[in-house]
Amino acid sequence: MARGYRPPEAVLTPGECTLAVDIWFTGCTFAEMLSGKPLFQGWNHDRLLTKILNVLGNQDYMWIRSEDSRNAIMSNYKPERKVPLMDKVPKASTSALDLLKKLLQFDPTKRIRAEEALRHEYLREYHNPENEPSAAPLPESSVNFESIEDMEKLKKAMYEEIMSYFPSSSTTGRA
Repeated sequence: MARGYRPPEAVLTPGECTLAVDIWFTGCTFAEMLSGKPLFQGWNHDRLLTKILNVLGNQDYMWIRSEDSRNAIMSNYKPERKVPLMDKVPKASTSALDLLKKLLQFDPTKRIRAEEALRHEYLREYHNPENEPSAAPLPESSVNFESIEDMEKLKKAMYEEIMSYFPSSSTTGRA
C-alpha cells in the first residue's frame, strides 16, 4: 500500500485493521481522481498523520485500543494548519465531497461501508444492486508479513499465501 494511502489504523494499530482499510484507500484514490494529485503526501508515519490531521482536524481517539498509541497521538500530533477538504478538491461537487468525507473518516468504525457507498447520491446513476455481489471476508492470514525481513523469505511466504486460495494447485513449484 502506498504510504500516502495508508489509513490511520495501519499506522496507529497495526494488526488491528479491518475492511475499513479498503474504504480509506478508496477515499484516497477518489480524492486523487478529483484533484489530480495525492491527498496525503507523507514520507514517514509522523508526517503522514500530521497531513491527515491537517485536513480532517482533531479527532476522537477512543477507538484506538492501545493506551500508549492513543496517548502518543493525542500528545504528539496536532494539525499544523487546518486545510479544509473542499480546498484540497476544489472542483468536487457537493455530493462528491460528502462521499469523500464519509470514505475518509479517521475512526475506522465510523467510515461508510462499501454497500452504503454504492447507494450514495454521488454513485446513484451507477448503482445496480443486481450486479453488485458481496462476499464473505477472506480468512485472516497466519503469516505476519511485516516481520519478515529477508526478501526471498517474504516472496516465498507471499507466494504460499496466495496459492493457499487455490487448493488444486501445487505450492511447491512456480507457474
